[in-house]
Amino acid sequence: MRCLRVERPREWKDARLYVIADEHIGDAHHDSLCLDKKLKQIRDDDRALVIVNGDLLNCALKNSVSDVYCEQMTLGEQIEYATKLLEPIKDKIIAGTIGNHEYRAFKDVGIDVMKVIFANLGIVDRYLCEGGVIYIRMGQNGKYTHGRKFPPKIIYSVFVTHGGRGGGSVGSTANALARMPSVCDADIFIHSHTHTALSYRGGYYRLDPYNCTCTFVDRLFVNTAAMLGYGGYGMRCEYSPSSKKSPVITLNGEKKEVESTV
Repeated sequence: MRCLRVERPREWKDARLYVIADEHIGDAHHDSLCLDKKLKQIRDDDRALVIVNGDLLNCALKNSVSDVYCEQMTLGEQIEYATKLLEPIKDKIIAGTIGNHEYRAFKDVGIDVMKVIFANLGIVDRYLCEGGVIYIRMGQNGKYTHGRKFPPKIIYSVFVTHGGRGGGSVGSTANALARMPSVCDADIFIHSHTHTALSYRGGYYRLDPYNCTCTFVDRLFVNTAAMLGYGGYGMRCEYSPSSKKSPVITLNGEKKEVESTV
């Protein structure tokens, strides 16, 4: 599994982690005004960190579930439009993944359109493809340790993937999130795909066999919403309308603590 290291200043007392996912650019029901508002919020936030977590593009193909004849843009136009939207915030983007919609193009013609967008932005080194772990190092805990010039930075571990399971209900989304710790250990787990905004906490005890101790660890689980109006296959399949407000994660730079707000 690929791991990324993200360094931010010791002076940061906090930071906001935004997730851009399930925008479905090109779909007839994509809410461009809502996305523009979110991008402005990110641009105006000096301590914003951004993960692009798949299904940025609708990527309807001839044989896909989405109807290619209802697309508002060709796939090439979707790539150009998304690149232009992300250009002003590219320095705040710390990672990206492929979604099931972009995977359609890879499966049919072998082109990873999300990787193309990251290459266009000059940040392809931050592209995780299916997912991975991000280590965010920022702030400082204020405790000097022997031999160190500065206190150590606070480190947050984030496991992120677009996901491919969960049917859109709160229960199935929670189940998809709950399976993520079976892959790896992390402080924050981020999942998308189900268009269901959800955030909850879970704890467990981390064992230390060398010292015969265990430490309680509090973890944050987040699923993101979608930038879609109601209609199309969502209405045909009788899915509930999705919220457009994804949780925003606040990272504390003075002590290891995370909060999630919608």
